[in-house]
Amino acid sequence: MDIKDRKYFIKNLTQFIHLRKDISLDLGTIAKETKIPKQMLKKIELKEFDKLPPDPVGLSFLNQYVKIIRRKSLKLDCITNINAENIRSSSLFNLKSWREFYREHEAME
Repeated sequence: MDIKDRKYFIKNLTQFIHLRKDISLDLGTIAKETKIPKQMLKKIELKEFDKLPPDPVGLSFLNQYVKIIRRKSLKLDCITNINAENIRSSSLFNLKSWREFYREHEAME
C-alpha cells in the first residue's frame, strides 16, 4: 500500500467500518483470525494511525483489516446470493465501488 492507497484508505475508512458492521463482523473475530490485537483494530477505526506499530507491521495491520472485511463480505454475498442493487439500496456503502477497490488492491499486491 503506497501513500496514494493510504490516503484512499483513510478517506474511506468510515465505509470500511460500515461494511464491517453491515456484515456483522466484530473486531473480536477479526482479531482472532488475523492475530491483530483488538486494541490495534480499535486504533485503526479511530484513525489513530500514529499509535500503530511502525511499518511494515502497521501497514500489514491495515492490509489485513481490508482483506478480512473483503473476504467475509464476498463470502456472505455468495452465500446469500444478494445482488449489488439490493445492498446499495439498503446499506450505507456502495458495494460495487468497494469491489472495484478490492480488485485494484489485489492487483497491486
